Amino acid sequence: MINEPSLAEQLKSNLREATGSISLTEVRNCISNPRIRDFYVRDFDASGLPLAGVSALSEISMLADDLQKTYAISLSDWRVRERTLELVDDFHFQDPSVSIVQVWYCDPREIHLHELTWLLALTASFTDCELRRCERTCGAINEALEPHGFALEDSWF
Repeated sequence: MINEPSLAEQLKSNLREATGSISLTEVRNCISNPRIRDFYVRDFDASGLPLAGVSALSEISMLADDLQKTYAISLSDWRVRERTLELVDDFHFQDPSVSIVQVWYCDPREIHLHELTWLLALTASFTDCELRRCERTCGAINEALEPHGFALEDSWF
């Protein structure tokens, strides 16, 4: 699980290849995706929540974000707040009042404190389909993780 203590160190010691890099494909096969489900919410109060998905990658790379910001929230926090939220199914792509809220099985605020583990959590939170559909996302993941010795293989993009 992504919130396991010393996860990044374990991955580095167990998955390092002869080239010195670590395959993010292997990492993604070893850790669970923290993302349970996405919701579209109008006028969401994201105070104290970290950006997630493309929004988070846009903050640390050259990837450009959409108008709808993406945030991560724990399942327990979501359950407390969900009855007071306005969920939407349809919205205009230029509507900045809508946020994408990713519900995670763990508290993303705790992971956010640890840079490498947070970057690995972000990588794991993308589905295979999302990565195959957008090579720019793959490039942003590599841009963020290559300095730490991790890389997505070219087959992803």
